[in-house]
Amino acid sequence: DCHGASGPMNAVLDIAAENAQLRMKRAECALKTGDLQVAMLDTRHILTRNKNNLEAIALRGQTYYMLGDIEVAMNQFKGGLRSDPGHKKLKKMYREVKKVFKRMQAGDRHMEANEHKEAAAEYLEALNLDPQHPANRPKLMEKRCQALVKAEEGPDAVASCMEALAEDHENVELRCLLGDARLANEEYEEAVREYERAAQQEPQSRRVHEGLENAKRRLQMSKRKDYYKILGVKRNADEREIKRAFRKLALKLHPDKVPPDEQEEAEAKFREIGEAYEVLSNEEARGKYDRGEDVEVQGRPQGHGFPGGFPFGGGGFQGFQQGGHTFTFQFR
Repeated sequence: DCHGASGPMNAVLDIAAENAQLRMKRAECALKTGDLQVAMLDTRHILTRNKNNLEAIALRGQTYYMLGDIEVAMNQFKGGLRSDPGHKKLKKMYREVKKVFKRMQAGDRHMEANEHKEAAAEYLEALNLDPQHPANRPKLMEKRCQALVKAEEGPDAVASCMEALAEDHENVELRCLLGDARLANEEYEEAVREYERAAQQEPQSRRVHEGLENAKRRLQMSKRKDYYKILGVKRNADEREIKRAFRKLALKLHPDKVPPDEQEEAEAKFREIGEAYEVLSNEEARGKYDRGEDVEVQGRPQGHGFPGGFPFGGGGFQGFQQGGHTFTFQFR
């Protein structure tokens, strides 16, 4: 029983401070009970007197790992293995820690490359390798939450951020990320409430203030046409994705594919996607729309006109230009 033995061991070490075996035993107990400072001090004391004590090196590496200093922990294990390449305990620890480290690094690389879904998957793998790690668990849960928010994976982002916040409810950044996740999930009123809670925790935070303003603006915007939803794209869609979505929807409304009794409805839908494309394909107009400002629309994409309008009936609609190409749809 490490808890019961700590008192007697402390008393003996007060008298026999150089007893390496007993100091090692106290360091092992300290690691088990989470008293990492004592484990660090005792292993340092041992290694100061015998730098080749492999058991102390292994224990010090474990302590660094529990503190979340993974690279330092790996260096400790590698240093010991240079002295004894066949040391089973050191080899096992090094392999296990390296697996976690590789997953975390892979997640960070994906984040830098804006590959957010892939990053979230790597962080989850790292988390699953050591799910109860006291330092890595909250760090990885927050990183996964952030990655899913950036990927605009609404439901998964909300679930991930809620789970992370449940274990670290004072974390204001997590509260803000949950607000962002709710925005991605189109839970606008809930997003405002999350940011209001964050504002109560940190009323002077610029991040919180800007997030709250954005959530309120998005709530207002939710009451008008959602051009992103009309085109079926995410809010972070680039120009290419927007153009592709518009083209796909326009082709779907081809007169050959629209029964006569549905032509009026198809024309209305086409005007709607044209309006959405007009705004989202124009950088200035899109910026205004995203900021919640009023945007003038003419019912057709600027610079990508629908020559002759969109006259269904006798000849279908006469055509439209997109990306330098003119498409003409006619009934056959």
